[in-house]
Amino acid sequence: DADGLLATPDGDVVAVDARLDDPEGLASQLGVTFRASPPELMLAAYRRWGESFVDHVDGDFAVVIWDAKRRRMVFARDLFGLRPLYVRESHGTSFFASEVDALA
Repeated sequence: DADGLLATPDGDVVAVDARLDDPEGLASQLGVTFRASPPELMLAAYRRWGESFVDHVDGDFAVVIWDAKRRRMVFARDLFGLRPLYVRESHGTSFFASEVDALA
């Protein structure tokens, strides 16, 4: 299992809670280093496949991506939704967590 946060120089931000089944295979498909972290893999997949990146990632995951260029937030979970992802919006600000108590 891996949790992680990544902020890129161009303003993208990724927060992830994941258990990836084949990170090496995904890295190979994406042309990134085999030592890429889960947030790096998720961002590379998003940049390659857009919002359909979830169809290419095997494992259990919940991920939030701030796409600075498009000025949008992407919330995604694996097909079966095994990793929780709770979202709350208040006064134009989005809050998210993998535990509902964290949003209280």
